[in-house]
Amino acid sequence: MAHPPSPDTPPDVAPDISGARSLTEDLAVLLHRPVDADTRRLAAWHLTDWLGCAIGGHRSEVALLIVKLARETPLGPIHAIGAEKRSADVAILLNAALGGILELDDAHRSSITHPGAIVIPAALAAAEIANATPAALLDGITRGYEATIRIGTALGREHYRYWHNTVTAGVFGAAAAAGSLFGLDEAALVSALGNAGSTAGGLWQMHNEPVMTKHWHYAQAALNGLRTALLAARGFTGPRFVLDGPQGLFAATAPHADTASITEAKSYWLMRDVSFKPWAASRHVHPAIDASLHLRSQLGAADLKPDKIARVTVATYSEALGFSNIPQPLSIHDAKFSLQHGVAIALLRGSPKLSDFESSAVHAPEVARLRTLIELREDPSHSSRFPGHFGATLDIEMVDGRHFTQTVKDVKGDPERPITIAELVDKAEQLMVWSGVLDQRKARRLIETALYLPESPSLHSLLKQIP
Repeated sequence: MAHPPSPDTPPDVAPDISGARSLTEDLAVLLHRPVDADTRRLAAWHLTDWLGCAIGGHRSEVALLIVKLARETPLGPIHAIGAEKRSADVAILLNAALGGILELDDAHRSSITHPGAIVIPAALAAAEIANATPAALLDGITRGYEATIRIGTALGREHYRYWHNTVTAGVFGAAAAAGSLFGLDEAALVSALGNAGSTAGGLWQMHNEPVMTKHWHYAQAALNGLRTALLAARGFTGPRFVLDGPQGLFAATAPHADTASITEAKSYWLMRDVSFKPWAASRHVHPAIDASLHLRSQLGAADLKPDKIARVTVATYSEALGFSNIPQPLSIHDAKFSLQHGVAIALLRGSPKLSDFESSAVHAPEVARLRTLIELREDPSHSSRFPGHFGATLDIEMVDGRHFTQTVKDVKGDPERPITIAELVDKAEQLMVWSGVLDQRKARRLIETALYLPESPSLHSLLKQIP
């Protein structure tokens, strides 16, 4: 008599793939190519931006909770922002959670990811464990971004409907960054990526509830990536076909994945295509904010009062409507994701500040009144360009019958409309000082140290300045 299958037995017999080559192996080859000097300098920019975002996030409720937990644990070898040095697990939990709290972390459009929030905390921890050089840290960050972007792009919009691309792809990026710093060869890196991918995930349900789960997503992905690289360095093996196997990530969560993006030849590292965020809101809100600021500069603040506006229409891509249609935000988190709030703030107050997403602004009568006049609709042309381009069209109908329209196809901070080094430094400095963690002198010194890492012989100067 036949025995019933074990609960741990896969439901189908997998085909023989022993002689085939996997996408993970092809990716590992790409990740082992050398990093050029210009890309290292760009990696230092992204590290600087992340430091500003992470230190700036220290004032949040999420940070206070995790810092409290961190301080209840023993001291360790890894710098944890605001909690001295702790174990790698605790340091990454804090550092990765902090980077995305303010919604100012860098973003890549085609992959719909925020690479720095996961890759940089894992890379910093690995650099301390390995006693790495600045060049090795910057190379690790570059390779982590590359893995995140290539896999996130392959997953695409289909996956993004239910899954948090940043986290699903970011765990691979964390493993790639740490693997680079630990000097893994191609076979060991494949194992690290395979085991990282086995834990990939992050459901979007947390976006529909007033919870802190997003920041846990970041922390878990960064930590899992670091752990798989540590294990691979000791000979621990992982699945080669974690991406394209019959029960791999693509089959399970993105059956129409763009697998060509994993191996597509590029003459440059894909970090170059990553955007810096100028405003503390979801990137889905930025195109509408940008269009609002253009119109405000044309019309002037006096014309943009609720009693003079009959209707504001925002036409944008479908994903922005799905994530950011929040007419009356009730919390800081809601405000950061609300198209209506972002547009109202930009029209009434100009370029949004951090304070414009706090409770006082959320409940300000004039802002609340203007939000009620804002209507949203999908624009098929913007939807067809997403995620390669994040766009929006803003139309304002005045009470006196006048109409004003502005279309934005690429947002400030995108490679097509880059921010300057002065703007990046100003953003990081403002965030660090605003947090209350650093004064202006210390903030400027940390920023300068981070930007000059490509020329520095040691990470010691940077690490000792991390608060």
